[in-house]
Amino acid sequence: GNNNHGQIYSGRALEFDGIGDYLDLGASTTFINFSEESSAENRAWTIAAWINYDSVSSVIKNIIGDGNVTRSSGYVSINTNEKLSIYDFDAGTWRYGNTVLQPQTWYRAVWSFDGVSTVNFYLNGVADGTGSIGTNNDGADDKDLRFRYIGVWDPTQGIPRYWEGKMSDVQVWKGAWSASDALYDYLNPESLALNNGGTSLA
Repeated sequence: GNNNHGQIYSGRALEFDGIGDYLDLGASTTFINFSEESSAENRAWTIAAWINYDSVSSVIKNIIGDGNVTRSSGYVSINTNEKLSIYDFDAGTWRYGNTVLQPQTWYRAVWSFDGVSTVNFYLNGVADGTGSIGTNNDGADDKDLRFRYIGVWDPTQGIPRYWEGKMSDVQVWKGAWSASDALYDYLNPESLALNNGGTSLA
């Protein structure tokens, strides 16, 4: 009635207290079994989430987790250096994005595994570095997409790595997001990345 034609985005987020809040799928679920797929395209996966954590801490903050197992996808997190991170079991080291994040700030974070050995990090639709997983001994299981929890590594462990802050729109994809997909996802929060023109996602 007032000639206003803006569009309202009314997404909701969950808030995690950093002490005992998490989501449990009920069992560890393998979404992509690396060794059962024959092509990089089918082995590829992407994890995306809107994240906003409360404060800097000396504890790793897990986006998703699978407990005490040797799969990199169960260690998608914000590390103590405040960067996007994933653990490379074969090399025994963490791989990081480039940007130091700030608490109490919303980010669209993306981990995109190419189905071979490279994870591309994206932050707010922009490339934020790469990391390799499974390159030393090429353990196929290390590169499965498998997890049970959202907002914690494993609540039964002594260091559970609880998420403290807010999280929204967690997405798990079969297939690697391209830079174009990540940018489209960030600019169009009401749409799925597969709506991006020319994408190879299905």
